[in-house]
Amino acid sequence: ARPVGKTVAGLAAGTYEQLTTPIPGWLSVAVRASESEPSQTVHRSLRERHDSGDPLVSAAMAALGSAAADAATAIADGDASRLGRAMDTTFDIRNSIMDLRPGQVEMVRVARSAGAFANFAGSGGAVSVLGTDEATSAAAAARLRAIGCEIIEVHRPGSLCP
Repeated sequence: ARPVGKTVAGLAAGTYEQLTTPIPGWLSVAVRASESEPSQTVHRSLRERHDSGDPLVSAAMAALGSAAADAATAIADGDASRLGRAMDTTFDIRNSIMDLRPGQVEMVRVARSAGAFANFAGSGGAVSVLGTDEATSAAAAARLRAIGCEIIEVHRPGSLCP
């Protein structure tokens, strides 16, 4: 069942859907505590830019919505590569409109250098990493550990996320 959400700026907000199909691929979270920061630090200026009508921020929000729809379709279709491309897209959009900390960008870059897909898992300090196969997931984890990240395995193919 899908609860009814409210509408904010013409977009459905607060609407959530429970996953009924497994996430394709190997999903983990890489954490480096030295890169965390409060959400309000990251988002305050972005909110101000949105409220003042910044066209870059408005376009980015629409693109993020499209990427989320692509991710949902990829999960429903069991397509790990498409899900990963949607994850990468959301990071690239965020990076295009915000000044991100170099250490946070490094975490994404390192995961991608192993062939995995990656995006922030929150306001910094953690990235979601998706490998399309176990070897890629393991390579990304090894490279991320080498730069001081802790790896938390979230999901292996064939099971629903907790």
